[in-house]
Amino acid sequence: MVGGGSATQDLLGRQVGMQVNARLRYRHPVSQRTYWEAGLGASAGNHTYLQTHFGIAPADAARTGRAAYVPDSGWESVSLGWTITRVVNRNWVAFAGLSASQLQGRAARSPLVSDRTSYGASAGIAYRSGR
Repeated sequence: MVGGGSATQDLLGRQVGMQVNARLRYRHPVSQRTYWEAGLGASAGNHTYLQTHFGIAPADAARTGRAAYVPDSGWESVSLGWTITRVVNRNWVAFAGLSASQLQGRAARSPLVSDRTSYGASAGIAYRSGR
């Protein structure tokens, strides 16, 4: 099991804010060339981040007739995913995966949100050079 995290911060002053992510991943070998991974993740944002992505500023609310929504810092989402990977040969890898993510807290309560839960599917091939 492997854990990790990241943080992004708006260093250019563009009112994007800060987001923090944490994740936990488990890899299970199926064969010498195939493995699957399952993962959990969570993200949170500061006031500026959540306001930029999920808020309605009072000035915008007055102009559009919508209610203002000014979220504080807090959780943004939780997610889970599953991926299977197959090493085809020295340079090529094939993969496929499924994921689900659900908005939490103030982000989920935003009047701009119509669906709290989103789903994804992916498949692809990747070339690895230098091996």
